[in-house]
Amino acid sequence: MAPIALSPTTSPTTLANDVPQDNSLATYRAYDYVQWYVGNAKQAASHYIARLGFERVAFRGLETGSKAVASHVIRNGTITFVLTSPMRGLDQMSHLSEKEQTLLREIHEHLEKHGDAVKGMVSFSLSPFADVLTDEFSRCRVRSRLC
Repeated sequence: MAPIALSPTTSPTTLANDVPQDNSLATYRAYDYVQWYVGNAKQAASHYIARLGFERVAFRGLETGSKAVASHVIRNGTITFVLTSPMRGLDQMSHLSEKEQTLLREIHEHLEKHGDAVKGMVSFSLSPFADVLTDEFSRCRVRSRLC
């Protein structure tokens, strides 16, 4: 049976809001996005949109000035994916900036090792953020007296 495109009634944000608040440490609310490195970002985005009910949110590519990579941002409810693929081979990098060359190498190495997969760049939403910083600085002072 194929997966359905409907979002569940309990999203990560809903579940996190039901967790009792702990004032000593910030609580996890939800993730912001998941970064994927894929061989063909346009095809992957089209599949998620056509088959799984995602909608197109943003795009980066030749039309927006990126000569090294293409990224498609798609969303379904609270789930946001950033699908990124290389637009150049490793032998076509001489005219790119050093930053673009580094990114292109990283994507190619990841794809060779893992294929289409999550890169692991996940941004978390925490609340309240100040409590996390205060707690971390307290731990740092106790452990080493240096921060």
